[in-house]
This record gives sequence, structure tokens and C-alpha cells, in this order.
Amino acid sequence: MVAWFKNLYPDHVKAAWSSSGVINAIEEYTEYDMDLYLQAQKNLGGCHIEISQVTNDIEKALIYNSTDDKEDLYKLFGVTNFDMDRRDFMSFIADIWAGGIQYGNRTYLCDVLEHEWFDMAPIEIVASIAGPDAFNMNANEYDVEAFVANTTVDEHKATRQWSW
Repeated sequence: MVAWFKNLYPDHVKAAWSSSGVINAIEEYTEYDMDLYLQAQKNLGGCHIEISQVTNDIEKALIYNSTDDKEDLYKLFGVTNFDMDRRDFMSFIADIWAGGIQYGNRTYLCDVLEHEWFDMAPIEIVASIAGPDAFNMNANEYDVEAFVANTTVDEHKATRQWSW
């Protein structure tokens, strides 16, 4: 971020320091998405197809299902604000895949998605993967409206810098 800031405002910045600087900044995420796609293909069992199908199923449910069904879906993932924007929630879903692959859990993730019992309850299994039993992700942290409204400083969370 500091490199981009320095690039945008060279007359305002003499020096910049970053505690965890980006080595290869990617402005268009198609390359990143392609890398995740190719990594998911390494399992050879159709992991990339399962990711695509269950992601589409979740998004279709949010777009076309009744309000009660949408709330049930949100409950599966521990969402407490049933008015959470669909796009925020889908960002959470995308991070399940991206985080799983990027941080060394591709084999675990793909083994689950490629298992024969996955098709019996795919959305429920994805919710389980995201939850405390595996990746310990919190969908409520993706609710941008609630996040921006909360101005509390929390030294144990590193997401505040993304609010601007």
C-alpha cells in the first residue's frame, strides 16, 4: 500500500516503509484467480469444478431463494446480519477457496470437495470447512456496512487498514 501511495503522490512522500510489503503487486486479479484455478487443478479430481459449482449454487440461492431460505443459508455460515450484502458474503466464499489454496491447504480442501459424499450436502460442508473446525473464518467480518460503521480500534485485528 505504501508503494502505491508513494507512486500516486510522489510529491507528498519522501520515503515509505512497510512491515509486510507486497513483492509482486497485481492490479488485475485475473492473474491471481488463474493461479488459484491452476493450483486447484493439481488434484486431478475435479476440485476446480466443485469450487465453481458450489460457489454458483450459493450465489443462485442468495439471488433466487426466499428470504427464509437465504436466512437459513446465512445461519449455516454463522452470519448474524441477514441484511448483509450478497456481494460481501460472496467475497467471504471466494476467500474460503483463495485462503485454502494460497495458505497451504489445497490438498485438504480439494480432498474434501472431491470426496464422494461432498455432493450430498455441498453447501453445508463448505460452511463446515469455513468454520471453527477447519479454517476458522468469520463471515460477519466481511459485512462491509457493519465493518465501516464500527470505528472501534482493536489491536488484535489487522483489517482496519482495508476500510479506506
